[in-house]
Amino acid sequence: MDAATHAPSAPLKLVPSKEVDPHNEVLDFWVEVLGEKAGAIVVRFDCHSDMVDCAPEKEPEQNWSDYAKNSCDIDTFMIPAVHYGIVSLIYWYNPRFSQVARYGTFNPHTSEISPPTTTVNNGKIRWVDAKKGFLNIEDAIREIRNLVEATTLPKIMDTDFDALLATDDGPMILTDEGWMERRYELLHYFLKEIDIEADCITSALSVTPAVCTPVERVPEIREKVRELEKLVIKPSTWPHS
Repeated sequence: MDAATHAPSAPLKLVPSKEVDPHNEVLDFWVEVLGEKAGAIVVRFDCHSDMVDCAPEKEPEQNWSDYAKNSCDIDTFMIPAVHYGIVSLIYWYNPRFSQVARYGTFNPHTSEISPPTTTVNNGKIRWVDAKKGFLNIEDAIREIRNLVEATTLPKIMDTDFDALLATDDGPMILTDEGWMERRYELLHYFLKEIDIEADCITSALSVTPAVCTPVERVPEIREKVRELEKLVIKPSTWPHS
């Protein structure tokens, strides 16, 4: 889908945003908006980690659009984001669980970020140390708030529609009209508390190549995702007429 500038109301800043399908196509947009070696911090809402470590190495002559679309897939696009320095720290919140997975480390005393480490083996990018740890929700909120104060690195908000409702949730959840609202409230609370200002916003329908989001629920999920995205867009300092 085409990129757009997300402007939910006139007094808010214009933040580059894009909705894609499949999810791996966000990688190209991150590079387009932030540049290579951005070292961005990513806050991700997703029912899947997308951290599988078998993405092929990018060919020197290959552009990022081709690499993201044709060399990566929905499970593997995060490891090249780390390997090529686009991303340095990842916070992944799956609202099915009451914890946040962090890839990379942040030292609040020194403000030092230590990204996950990777290598290339037989043309495939592999983890050396993903530096994966788990934080309860309140600890994750405190850490991200400290991180925001300590660094000027760009920040990405990335949402998979299946974070709100997924095809593998089971019939009881899929037929419960209140379930999506409860997940929305969890994510809304988290974003309100971390209080970040995003430099780039991406989202994924996740209906191709695998149907991870119930297709018939996409319009209402999209409305919820757009509401969540407003929480990371801050008022502009530019004058408005």
